Amino acid sequence: MHNLNEASKCQKEKINVNPTKDKSCLENYDFSDLKVYNEDSKNKISNMEVQKPKKHFFILSRAGKPIYAKYGDEIIISEYMGIIQTIINLFHKKEDNLKSFTSNNLTVVVLLEGPLYLVGISKLQESEIQIKAQLNILYTQIATVLTLNKLLNIFIHKENFDLRRLLGNTEIFLDALSDMIVEGEPSVLLNGLQCLRLKKTVREKIDSILIKTRAKKLLCGIIASNLCIVSMIKPQNQLFLLFSMIFNTTSFKDETEHWIPLCFPKFDPKGFTYCYITFICDSTALILISTDKDAFFEMREMKQNIINDFRIHGILDIIKIAAETSYTTLDTNTPCIYHFIYKSKVDTQFTMPQWKTSEKNLQKKKIMKIYYKLHSLIHKKPFTKFQLISTQNYTAVAWITPSFDFFAIANPEITKQYLIKNINLVLEWIKKEEHRLFIKSRATF
Repeated sequence: MHNLNEASKCQKEKINVNPTKDKSCLENYDFSDLKVYNEDSKNKISNMEVQKPKKHFFILSRAGKPIYAKYGDEIIISEYMGIIQTIINLFHKKEDNLKSFTSNNLTVVVLLEGPLYLVGISKLQESEIQIKAQLNILYTQIATVLTLNKLLNIFIHKENFDLRRLLGNTEIFLDALSDMIVEGEPSVLLNGLQCLRLKKTVREKIDSILIKTRAKKLLCGIIASNLCIVSMIKPQNQLFLLFSMIFNTTSFKDETEHWIPLCFPKFDPKGFTYCYITFICDSTALILISTDKDAFFEMREMKQNIINDFRIHGILDIIKIAAETSYTTLDTNTPCIYHFIYKSKVDTQFTMPQWKTSEKNLQKKKIMKIYYKLHSLIHKKPFTKFQLISTQNYTAVAWITPSFDFFAIANPEITKQYLIKNINLVLEWIKKEEHRLFIKSRATF
């Protein structure tokens, strides 16, 4: 068991850990202070209010045309865009490849992708690497609704083109994605997806039903529940963007069927694939993807066949119960560990205990603040594989290996030796449960 051997080595080597005394971590690294504005209020925000949130995203064309901003009305945003473009142009004239700069706890990262400038401005002590990854996600979201080739060709022929005319109502997807980023969504930090914990036999049954009912023109089939993968056949990259659109907006939660064109740049940057999206129960969505724009009725028939088989085998009830219960740290027999996230690098999937329902939002924000801090520290040069933060309220650890990433928050009084012992217990439990926690063998046809 590779990961357990690594844990044992860590314990034997008595890694030289220099705890980072950071009692102000929670106060300084505060996602909860960020305001989230609804669509009705978004255009009523004053200049002072634009300055209040601790994180901004701006997207503009090389010609300085505003395309998207997280907060503020059009006039204010245009002013900001002009200032940003001026700064970028000044650096370019000096042949300085501007990537980021920090001033008074404010970090600004500029990403040039094709014809667009994407700018992230953060007061959250995030690293350049973290903010750049977030900007890449926003850029890919734009490419997803337009196609990468179309995005590039538009500005080749007309440098001053106003891209907002094409994006139209799809700005709500950028808003949803931005909200997930500023709230510290684990999928963004880890570049992976969480799987719904299911018995191996149940997942295999779901896979077999998807294969059995497969439409001839199906490219990829996915079942997901609340941002968690239940099952997938012939999976595609960039599913996180698709999940963000489906689960974090109201666009698809209306008990109807949707047939939408989307571009997956890593699959085909030149054209669209077509996604059949419908909720088959509560918070569980079925996504059927085809390259044929006329395959809607074929996908609808496949959906109905899937539902019929699911009802026969009680699958929908099993998914619903699994989504509501999941597991806690008590299941791992490590009471000293309050929370953890484990990412399998091979599977590009992660697992973590469920948030406590009574304080879900507050608890999630506080914990993700710490994980983002750990992630930033451990990826600073020179790189380390082990990072510890010790405060009066908690002990937090990050451990990076070739096969997994592990983050945990534990009792503040825990010793290093006992912490390593508890980490080993968690790793043993994950190894025992891996076929429930991860999709290890992906169905194909």
